[in-house]
Amino acid sequence: MKKIIWNIFFYLFLFILTSYVFVAILIPDKTMDIFHIRTYIIVSPSMDPVLNVNDLVFVIKADESELEVGDIITFKTYIRELDADSYVTHYIGAIQNSDDQTIYKTQGEGQAAGDYDEWVNSDLSPDEITFNDIEGKYLFKVPYIGNVISFFNDPILLALLFGNIIIVVVIVKYVKNIRKEKKHVLEEKQDKEEL
Repeated sequence: MKKIIWNIFFYLFLFILTSYVFVAILIPDKTMDIFHIRTYIIVSPSMDPVLNVNDLVFVIKADESELEVGDIITFKTYIRELDADSYVTHYIGAIQNSDDQTIYKTQGEGQAAGDYDEWVNSDLSPDEITFNDIEGKYLFKVPYIGNVISFFNDPILLALLFGNIIIVVVIVKYVKNIRKEKKHVLEEKQDKEEL
């Protein structure tokens, strides 16, 4: 009975992990909506030593009423150096109410109190971070895993890798079951011969 329960949990975990990977590859912007958790690789030293370059961070869906100054959040904003929108993981330095909306002032590690990030839009006009920009709240990190993940940056290679892992696991389980059945048949045959 324990083995059946273990197998159910194992295959359920494998199914969820595989589903997460495929959603993250095919429709990354829907990952948080579907799983309420998302992963990111830290690519800038702005949060060193709390979050280092190549750390894998897990971010959970945030409830606006639970966000506080000092929380680490991941949000989407325009990055001048990339000339594109991207995700940033920083502290909430202050929460301000303005014109019927809440504004989140952010700052990296080591910035002085009141020294907030200055974000801009693609036209370089000032931009403020609102709850709509926030992807989620930091949960935990896995250090340096980004070094390994960056090696598998190609989505096709990643999908093939996971597909092969699933095939190998299924084959191993199948072979184990065949061996178990053969052993069982041999034991029954020996029991009959002894009689």
